[in-house]
Amino acid sequence: MVRYSLFLILFLTSCAEIIPLTGGNKDEFAPKPVEGKQTPEQGAIGFNGQELTVSFDEYFKLQDPATSITMNPKAGKITTEQKKKTLSIRWDETLQPNTTYIIQLNGTVRDINESNDSIIQFVFSTGLTIDSLKLKGLAINAFNSSPYNNATIGLYAANADPYTSSPIYATRSNQKGEYQFSYLKPGAFQLFAFNDQNKNQQVEKNENIGFASDLVTSGDTNSHILRLFAPPFNGEKTQVKLMNPGLAAVSGRNFDPKALQLNAEMIQQYKVLRPDSLIVALPKAENNVYSFTYLEDTVTRTLLLKDRTAAFALKSNNKGNWREKDTLNFSVNEWITAVDTTKITLKDAYGQRVAFTYAYQGSSFQLIIQQSIRNKFVLHFDKGALIGNAAVSDSISFPFRAFLNEDLSILHLNTEVLQGTYLVQLMEGEQVVMEQLKESGSNKVSFERVIPGNYSLRCIKDDNANKKWDVGSFEKKTQAEELLRFQLKQKLRANWEIEETLQLD
Repeated sequence: MVRYSLFLILFLTSCAEIIPLTGGNKDEFAPKPVEGKQTPEQGAIGFNGQELTVSFDEYFKLQDPATSITMNPKAGKITTEQKKKTLSIRWDETLQPNTTYIIQLNGTVRDINESNDSIIQFVFSTGLTIDSLKLKGLAINAFNSSPYNNATIGLYAANADPYTSSPIYATRSNQKGEYQFSYLKPGAFQLFAFNDQNKNQQVEKNENIGFASDLVTSGDTNSHILRLFAPPFNGEKTQVKLMNPGLAAVSGRNFDPKALQLNAEMIQQYKVLRPDSLIVALPKAENNVYSFTYLEDTVTRTLLLKDRTAAFALKSNNKGNWREKDTLNFSVNEWITAVDTTKITLKDAYGQRVAFTYAYQGSSFQLIIQQSIRNKFVLHFDKGALIGNAAVSDSISFPFRAFLNEDLSILHLNTEVLQGTYLVQLMEGEQVVMEQLKESGSNKVSFERVIPGNYSLRCIKDDNANKKWDVGSFEKKTQAEELLRFQLKQKLRANWEIEETLQLD
């Protein structure tokens, strides 16, 4: 049998934990394969067995071998056996002719004391040569462009379905999102990535995915960027989550609200959030038992009486700030049926009452202030200010900081780098403060009446002008919409107009 040697690839890492000195040198290295004590040898050709054995230079322990050992291409189920310093790896299918195989240990072998580990590759071929082509790239989160760590990246046959087929080659991205395939045979492949949450090495419909729009060719020196996203949810079972005391969140499939029944009657009070999600008000029911029926699904939930009649909560959506002439918006976990204004007080910083009007719809409450307020004010709800189907609101106060027009800032943006239609969102952290649709052909976007502070921008390429970020679809071969982020260089200040030009890094 003809053999030749390749370098064994070892990427060594070590435990970063600081421990007291014990008088001896700390073991900083992972176990290493002993040269000459591996069968088949590294780089062997003409090998057709069903087992690889390798001896290491120290005693070791195995870390999750079922998921941390990969074989490319796959040759059935992999099993392992450890005897002292020797590891045996077996597969239960016959190897393909004229094929290069790579067995990779992704932190599988660790030393006993310090848990140092490494990434190790063993390479052999059933033919007379070792394939040598490579392919590399970067996996990122499509929504925030951050590196996607530990994504499974697969190369599939050109006409394969990743949801039902296994990849010919597979690897994982590192903490920087980088991935690389080595020892590839010549050919064109389908490049597909997924977040293997249950570690079954198969794509599930609820796992984040990313894919190349076109076939990739082994040996291509380009870096292939995969943007992972959560695919559109297409559930088939109705799911119900109670929002005590008075609402239920119904999801799991695309609903026709007119076909959804609650206790054998059509729902009367509801709000559609998305095609596959809606909020339903809970009316009074015998024994507080609620059965939701949609087509063939029936889901039953029971509320304890103490939960059904407990005071409900208000949540402010204004983050403690109010701009002159703005509406104060609140959400509640009940369906509002009436308001008692005698139990609502609005006072300025001097304790003087401030006039207001109000409106409500479903689980939303709005309060409109009728005069200017400087500095600060407090809005207080006594218990019972808002009345729901079976409960009333709890007592709560909300302090606000008031901003008059002369306290606010104006931001003008030069957006020449954004070619096409973009939804430009002014962000405070991950909270959208304002947004504007930049039409194709326009290079200017302005935000007026902005509360002073430091902001960033999130720009969504919105070709369909639906004013939201759309994920991709593998079935339709469409990618998630491009999303760019920029940090404003200047702080927005009171009564200032500020101009900035967006620039790509």
